[in-house]
Amino acid sequence: ELLHRVRAVGVHKQIEAGMGAILLHVGLRQFDRPHLFGDVGWIEAGLNMAGRGRADFDVALMATMSTQVDDVRSWASTQARLLTHFKELPESLVRFRDEISRSADSYDYTEHLSTRAEHSSAVSDDLARVLAVVGTPDECAARLRGLTSIGVDSLILPLAGRNRAERWRRIRAEILSQIMV
Repeated sequence: ELLHRVRAVGVHKQIEAGMGAILLHVGLRQFDRPHLFGDVGWIEAGLNMAGRGRADFDVALMATMSTQVDDVRSWASTQARLLTHFKELPESLVRFRDEISRSADSYDYTEHLSTRAEHSSAVSDDLARVLAVVGTPDECAARLRGLTSIGVDSLILPLAGRNRAERWRRIRAEILSQIMV
């Protein structure tokens, strides 16, 4: 409850400063519906504190997505390395604690986000799938539907890895066409 209030006050201050959007970057957060629902809740509480309505604000969800886990593995290793800076891991990531530590220990900044980076091997398929939206087009669409149903207004889908233009065309045709009207 206290954390919820502190976050709401932070959002309230951002709104007073003239901000009109909040970005939920889910790579460093517990990537599940209840956790993101809580994030949207503290945003709405901050809006209420500022005397603003939900329609006045845009909540964007940023998530790396691919139908191939190898496309996001290096990005996931970067996220895993950053997770070592958190005092506590979200419950959904505790089972990956050793893997997250190995990722930080092996990370080579000269290969940052390279699809051929050796440190990418420190991240399993399972951890990459937890940190990013990865799966078949139907699985990706279902996961995005579940995440956006909590009150997210827009999606930001950065493309890590190679062949970005071709992957974007595939994502647009095979995944986003299922969830966008």
